Amino acid sequence: MSLRNDPAVAAAIGLGPLRALPPATLDRLLANAMTFDVPRGVVNHTQGDADIHASLLVSGLLRGFRTTADGRQLTVRYIRSGELLAIASVHVRRPGSLAQQALTACRLLRFHPDAIVEMTRRDLDVANLLAEENARRVFEYIDLIAGISFGSMRQRVVRHLLDLAASDQRGAMPMVAHLSQQALADAVGCVREVVVRLLRELRHEGMIRTGRDEIELLQPDRLHAETFPHDV
Repeated sequence: MSLRNDPAVAAAIGLGPLRALPPATLDRLLANAMTFDVPRGVVNHTQGDADIHASLLVSGLLRGFRTTADGRQLTVRYIRSGELLAIASVHVRRPGSLAQQALTACRLLRFHPDAIVEMTRRDLDVANLLAEENARRVFEYIDLIAGISFGSMRQRVVRHLLDLAASDQRGAMPMVAHLSQQALADAVGCVREVVVRLLRELRHEGMIRTGRDEIELLQPDRLHAETFPHDV
């Protein structure tokens, strides 16, 4: 049975860029792919890992992050169901620049590296899709650099809270970011004491409510107005 007929894989394809490919092309792309599960909290790939391949996140939530020499972390990207990861590795085989951690239990579909390279050479649809995906990542990283360079630590904290809470929101339910204060500090690349102070400020201003390993966003519009870059 083609992986495209797997309900979970089919659902993930429908959420992301792969949905633009014709069915026959998808079947060829998935012919040598394989799925694997990553438990919550596990670091699936470490920074500098040479064994990293282009993949599709079938379900769950991953974060890609950099670690500094002194042990601090900076979250560079959150990867959600239907999104592609490590696409740059298709043509440039080098150790991974990011570590990957499963924030929830995750299922990934890994593409065979030789098969996907061959398809990019022979199939214009696949080549264009991967080019667009890499371009999208470049623009996201430019925004990230701008946010780090010009944005305040408060803006970085708010942006990460909005990003995580939005991924978990269901319908009209409250927006809640499920993470600890230490995890939030790791995500924005600072120490826990600074994050504790900023959360206290946001709580006193009535914009958030904090609980055990969760932060409820009471006024998302006000929080979004503080982010940098701010999408108008």
